[in-house]
Amino acid sequence: MMPSRLMTLMMLGLCIGVSTAIAMAAESETGIQISKVWSRAMPATATTGVVYFQLDNHGAADQLLAVSTPIAETAEIHTHVQHKDMLRMQAITSLELPAHAQVLFEPGSYHVMLNGLKQSLTAGSQFPLSLKFAHTPEQQISVPILEQAPSLSGAPGALHNH
Repeated sequence: MMPSRLMTLMMLGLCIGVSTAIAMAAESETGIQISKVWSRAMPATATTGVVYFQLDNHGAADQLLAVSTPIAETAEIHTHVQHKDMLRMQAITSLELPAHAQVLFEPGSYHVMLNGLKQSLTAGSQFPLSLKFAHTPEQQISVPILEQAPSLSGAPGALHNH
C-alpha cells in the first residue's frame, strides 16, 4: 500500500511540474513586448511630434490597429513610401505584426505621428501612449522624451524631422 501511495504522489508531482513548465513556456512565448520607446524633444511652438519603439511579437500574428495619447489631437501609424524620387510619409490604418517577429518603429521607417500637440515635448519628461491590437489586449506605455535619438553605438542617432 505504501509503495502505491508513494508512486501516486510522485506521478502527481510530475504532472504538476510538467503542467507548470508548459504554462511558463507558453506565457514567455506569447504576447507583444514593447521596448526602446522614445520621442524627440521639440520646440514649444511645434504642433507635431513622433514616437519610436520596438515591437516584439512572441505569439501568433496580430495587427496594430490604432494608437492614441492625451497629449495630441490625433496619433497615427505612419510609414515611408517611395514616390518618384522622394521618400514620403504616409498614414496607414493598421500594421501587420507577423508571428514571432520584430517590427521597428524608427527614423525613416514606421513611426507614430502626433498631430495637434496639446503640450510641448520637453526633454526629460514623458507622456502616455496606448496601443490597440487586433488580438492582444491594449497596452499602455510611457514615452520618455529625449533631446536626441538614442544610438546603439553611443553616437548621436539620426533625427526625424517633419
